[in-house]
Amino acid sequence: MVLLCVFAVLAWVWLVFCLGFLTRLGLVGKIVVGVLSAVVVGISFTGFAATSRHITIDPTSHRWWWMFSNSLLVVVFYSCLALGLVATVALVMRILAGPMSATEKTTTATKATTSTVQESQATSANVVSPLVSSEIANNASSSLFSQVIANNVDEGGEWTDDEWAEGAEESSPAPDYVPVPRRIRAIRTLSILAIVSALLLTTYGFVVALRPQITQYTVATTELPGAFEGFRIALITDIHLGPTVDGAFVARLVDQVNAEHPDLIVIAGDLVDGTPEQLKPELSVLSHLSAPYGVVVTTGNHEVYWGADEWMNTFAELGLTTLSNSGIQIIRDGQSIDILGIDDSDGKGEITADVQQASTQMAQTFGTPPSGTGRYRILIAHRPNEVALRNGAAARLGVDLELSGHTHGGQLWPFQVLTEFTYGTVSGEAELSNVTVITTRGVANWGPPVRVGAPPEVPIITLTQG
Repeated sequence: MVLLCVFAVLAWVWLVFCLGFLTRLGLVGKIVVGVLSAVVVGISFTGFAATSRHITIDPTSHRWWWMFSNSLLVVVFYSCLALGLVATVALVMRILAGPMSATEKTTTATKATTSTVQESQATSANVVSPLVSSEIANNASSSLFSQVIANNVDEGGEWTDDEWAEGAEESSPAPDYVPVPRRIRAIRTLSILAIVSALLLTTYGFVVALRPQITQYTVATTELPGAFEGFRIALITDIHLGPTVDGAFVARLVDQVNAEHPDLIVIAGDLVDGTPEQLKPELSVLSHLSAPYGVVVTTGNHEVYWGADEWMNTFAELGLTTLSNSGIQIIRDGQSIDILGIDDSDGKGEITADVQQASTQMAQTFGTPPSGTGRYRILIAHRPNEVALRNGAAARLGVDLELSGHTHGGQLWPFQVLTEFTYGTVSGEAELSNVTVITTRGVANWGPPVRVGAPPEVPIITLTQG
């Protein structure tokens, strides 16, 4: 929670700096920007604190508010990135402008105010003695204001807003309009475009976030028994039913998956963000998932956060086959393959990832070789890097294919880079520790209901001999 507060303060300071000082607003403008930025950042980080369990809430109530506040967090994030780019551009413009000579300073400042002086000349002539001609009065006014400009231009090659005002007061008469330097006008325009771009990008990501698409994968292997040629598996992960995902979405997802008519449905963790008492009524629609060889489910880190034991019991009550460091055999036309499922590595005690235990249970129950020799094995693990952990135990135990999620495909650009560095893959098919791994971007979202550069998906994996 402390770290979250630190991020909020840093985001607020950065927004105030970029929108206030960078664009040379006056004192009142800076105060307004500071207050508005504090409100926006406060709302967004409060929403994120609620969805990340730092604040206790009912995940089924006021979902519109949690969706709005978490979306606002994305606006703040992209605004900070975009305004940082504007600040960089402004610095480069200032460096490239370079110092100006005294003559250039006077000439530039005089040209910038020529139109203003001309507009004030008629008024100047009227206040001079009637005995003085209009032409003399105009020349005197222009000469005086130009002299004030020459005496007040700063060493940086431009006047500040305060110096424009001072020069206007010392002249006679005062000009009606004080021009803003071109560089400052450009920075202000770019700042506005940065905020608008952040809003548009967030809106796009919001529209995309809860519309998973069906994606097709084909895995060819010589280890596959002939009876399983063309066997199709639907992979569901990262539903995150809770503050920003409701039961209506889960119902649409069930219809979408059933319409694909897969042979087996795999749910690889992170179904919920709440307790069974809070979310079971909305999650019960998963009992309508239908496949000839059933629906299997394992835990993710979010089940661990909310009580893995209770949730695994709830999944079983919904008619789902739960795999907790265990496995099952699927038999088709007299031939079989192994399906192993392990708990998430965030678990403690008995609820933690242990592929060795799963293989041992398979040997005890079905008489399969503990090493998996001669067997085609699919491992269901929430995190894609499970095959690389414990000195590559998965490969040594005969795992041929791992089905995973967790990464969300990065969810928000540019986090894809960090995600791939952490897990070895961000989404799609990869080869990790001599095991083929398919990692889905997940069907929904966690935290902000926004996805940028990582659209949600439901992979359909087709097994074939090759």
